[in-house]
Amino acid sequence: MQEALVAAGHPGCQQGNGIFIKPCVQQEVDFYHRLLEKDSPLLDVVPVFMGTLVSGAKKAHDQLLLNEDLEQIDPDQFSQLASDGELSIVLRDELVGFVKPTIADIKLGFRLWDEMAPAAKKQRLDNVSKTTTSGSLGFRIAGMSVVLPDGSRKVFDKQFGREPTAENINDYLVQLFPQVENEYVWAVIDSIVQRIEHIIECLKLEPTKMYSCSLLIIYEGSLSDLQAKIEHQYQAEPEQDSDTDGDLEDEPAMVTVKLIDFAHSTLASEPDLQVIEGLNNVSKHLMPNTIEDIREFVELASRKDVKSVIIKTNSDSSTKFKLRGHRFVYTLNVESAERAKKIRESLPPGLDIVDISSKAPKFAI
Repeated sequence: MQEALVAAGHPGCQQGNGIFIKPCVQQEVDFYHRLLEKDSPLLDVVPVFMGTLVSGAKKAHDQLLLNEDLEQIDPDQFSQLASDGELSIVLRDELVGFVKPTIADIKLGFRLWDEMAPAAKKQRLDNVSKTTTSGSLGFRIAGMSVVLPDGSRKVFDKQFGREPTAENINDYLVQLFPQVENEYVWAVIDSIVQRIEHIIECLKLEPTKMYSCSLLIIYEGSLSDLQAKIEHQYQAEPEQDSDTDGDLEDEPAMVTVKLIDFAHSTLASEPDLQVIEGLNNVSKHLMPNTIEDIREFVELASRKDVKSVIIKTNSDSSTKFKLRGHRFVYTLNVESAERAKKIRESLPPGLDIVDISSKAPKFAI
């Protein structure tokens, strides 16, 4: 076991041998048990619950993990990490399979406290919400650990996440993707948005109250490994219709998006609209803006912050254009091949053009 690689908070977390150990409160364990008892749709969008530890004492969930499977944990080592009697939850390690994972922890919700919080804590958290994007957007960057193009890692702490406003949040989110001009990274962004939409649907099916939970985003930060994995996936499924937009769902070592941190979460009688709105806003600030006016699209292509355009021609002769600016991705869909040709000819000289045919390696665009 070793100290866990995390994006925010959570002192005392450990990982190794495919498991992740985090100090927790009983309410979080109870929340996982309730999901398991109900066979909840949320089980698809939260980490796999494997059991609990109390200062080295092993207790596994009998439906998911046999006690002997926890023998890989050294009780003496764990007891050095946890105070006497401290409860920890054991989850499947979401980083397994990633070579150099980039990680983001995004705190969700406008209100960050539950009814059991003391008055002083409520006041403090209300102030955090009012002075950050928690209050305006229903989400806040709690921390990021980002793999840079040279392979080094840059950590953005909670103070970084308290700086942005609703007006400039995109300038901060884009730092999660330092190689955002690459088409494979665009595939990652699209896949993250797809997964957020899936989480929202699951939350609508399972009413909850989740105060101060987080959205965990992980993607392969090594561009060469990301490209190799996507191309390997495509080559492994040559019979699949290559015109279908790629979904990275079958390859968790490329992209993983989960809900985490349920110390203040319970099942409820209706969906948690504040968390859903926060997720919608995360998706909105990550996903492309669709442009319908061709002249507007060409004008956007002339902006100084736009360096490249991706052009995907499908087998039905329709064409999708994508521009990446400093703050947004802009998308234009064109049905006519002749019109697409004219748009291409109208793009400003010097703009890097990346052609993707319908036979290209599968990834979402």
